[in-house]
Amino acid sequence: GYRYHIVASAYGPSAVSPLADRTLRYRQRGLVRDSFGEAVLAKTALSPVSWHLLGRRVRDQAALCLFQLDTLSEAADGDGPCFVYAHLLCPHRPFLFRRDGSLNPPAIAIGREVIPMDEYRRLYTEQVRFLNGKILDGIDAILAARGPDTVILIHGDHGPLSLGFRRAKNLSELTGEQLRERLGILYAFRAPPAVRQRLHDASTPINSFRFLFSDLFGDDLPPLPDRTFFTFPPDRYTFHEIPAERLPR
Repeated sequence: GYRYHIVASAYGPSAVSPLADRTLRYRQRGLVRDSFGEAVLAKTALSPVSWHLLGRRVRDQAALCLFQLDTLSEAADGDGPCFVYAHLLCPHRPFLFRRDGSLNPPAIAIGREVIPMDEYRRLYTEQVRFLNGKILDGIDAILAARGPDTVILIHGDHGPLSLGFRRAKNLSELTGEQLRERLGILYAFRAPPAVRQRLHDASTPINSFRFLFSDLFGDDLPPLPDRTFFTFPPDRYTFHEIPAERLPR
C-alpha cells in the first residue's frame, strides 16, 4: 500500500500526524516562534533587544519555508507508492521574502498589525514571485525523483487580504471585490487526462480526491456540489454559504 509522509509546518494541525509513516521537520532555533511569544517578549526586560530576537525569528521562519520546498522530493524517497503532504504557510504573513529571495527586515516582515493596502499588495506580490520560482523548482525535483506519472495537487485555502474585512460581521458587509480577492486561490492539478477532464472553471477543492480515487483506483465517489463558505472572526467555525449570484466570475 501507500506510505504517508508529511513535511511539517509550524502550524499545529499540520505540524504532526499520528498516522504518518515519516515526518520531515525543520528544527527552529529562535526563542520567539509565534505571535504569543512576541507579545510576551514586549512585556519583559528583553524588550529593548526585541528586534534582534525577532530578526532571528524571521530568519527561522524563512529557513522553515525553504526547508519545506527543498524537501518535497526527498519526502517521497524510496520504492513504492507514497502520499506526501506539505502545508506551506507562505505567502501568508509574515512577508519574509523579497522577489530575489533576500529577507525583509523584521520591522517590515512582522512589525505591524495593520499595513496600508498598497504596501500589503507590494509585499505580498514580492513574496509570491519568489515562491512561484521555488515551487516550480520543487515540482521539477519531484518529477526527477519519482517520474513523469507523479500526481501533484497544489491549492491554497484562501486568497490575500489587501482589501480588508476584519470589521465585517456578515456577508452583506462584504463587497464583490473583497470576495473575489479572498476566494481566489491557486488550484492546480498534475494528473492523468481522465482527472483533468472533470475540472471546470468553477471547480472547488471539495472533489479533488474524489476525482483522483475514482479515476485512478476505481472507487465509486460521485462528485459533491461545488459550494463556497465564508467565516468571520472570532467565530471561525460558523460557516456562511455564499449565494451563487455573489460568487466571483
